[in-house]
Amino acid sequence: MGGARDLFDRTPTLAEMAALAAIVRDAAGNEGEEACVALAWALLNRCAGGRPRLGESRFAPTNSDFADPAFWRALSAACRAWTGDAPDPTDGATRFHSHTDYPRWASQTAPNALIGKHFFYPP
Repeated sequence: MGGARDLFDRTPTLAEMAALAAIVRDAAGNEGEEACVALAWALLNRCAGGRPRLGESRFAPTNSDFADPAFWRALSAACRAWTGDAPDPTDGATRFHSHTDYPRWASQTAPNALIGKHFFYPP
């Protein structure tokens, strides 16, 4: 499979990719590139399944976001997932949680992967 772009019927706007990057940045914290790519893929996989769509975020980037190196790393990861330059390390996961959390829904299925500090689960 190529990139996430193969899962969608349209190209996202820059605002949508910035929103995705902000979500990845906030979820990844200080984790590295591999974790950011995995989080971006899981979110794109979720959006491709119809919930929620990329355009439904209320995030609007500010100048401080563009000054944040973590935002740029997350945007890079999202772009690499979108283009297929970074293959999906989550094997199609649509859900994830930090290894320090254990949501009730997680007891219903086994994770696909542990990448960085997150467990990733199939749809």
